[in-house]
Amino acid sequence: MPEKTSTFTLEKTVTALWEKKRFGSLRDLLATLQPVQIAGLLEGLPEETRPILFRLLSKEAAAETFVEMDAELQEALIRGLTDKELKAIVDEISMDDAADLFFLP
Repeated sequence: MPEKTSTFTLEKTVTALWEKKRFGSLRDLLATLQPVQIAGLLEGLPEETRPILFRLLSKEAAAETFVEMDAELQEALIRGLTDKELKAIVDEISMDDAADLFFLP
């Protein structure tokens, strides 16, 4: 149960920073998190905010976070990214993980 509480608190913090348009603070906060934490955070946020927050990640963090997402979240995020952004992610992830993208439900 503590994990949900910390994720909920993190979501509240991210939402507050988002509403205040404190994107630099959001970038700094995201940089302190593990990819699995970021994936969990994105899952709990509205679909329209996910691509923007995802863009705040470094290329490496974005690729590592993308791999940690479930297929449904990956698909939803892909819809919000440009072809160039998607290519940058694919270029950063392993061949096995990139191949999995072609088999999304």
